[in-house]
Amino acid sequence: MMTDADEYLSGLTDQQRASLEHIRQLVQNAVPEAEEKISTRVPAFYYKDRYLLSYSASRRHLSLFVMQGDIIRHFAERLKGFDTGRRVIRFDSERPLPDALIRDIACFRKQQIDLQQ
Repeated sequence: MMTDADEYLSGLTDQQRASLEHIRQLVQNAVPEAEEKISTRVPAFYYKDRYLLSYSASRRHLSLFVMQGDIIRHFAERLKGFDTGRRVIRFDSERPLPDALIRDIACFRKQQIDLQQ
């Protein structure tokens, strides 16, 4: 059964799809309770009906949207060398985000949501 996220990924290049499917798997393993759906036309994970994070591909880069500026600040040292904005981390398939960093970001955001409940 294909999901909306699967449809999104099917429209990408093989390299983009492989990179984003890897992120998808890391997040699913880190926060198995998270629900994946499409939000603002890209795959997003929600935990306890709250935004966890999302990912996307563009012609020039891949993105991990954290939507919380404090996450970028919290992981600033580990994000050195990556292009970041207030709520986004941009990277490419040749220099992907480290697996441990993706897991840590997902778990950190999960903790934030748990503390807000």
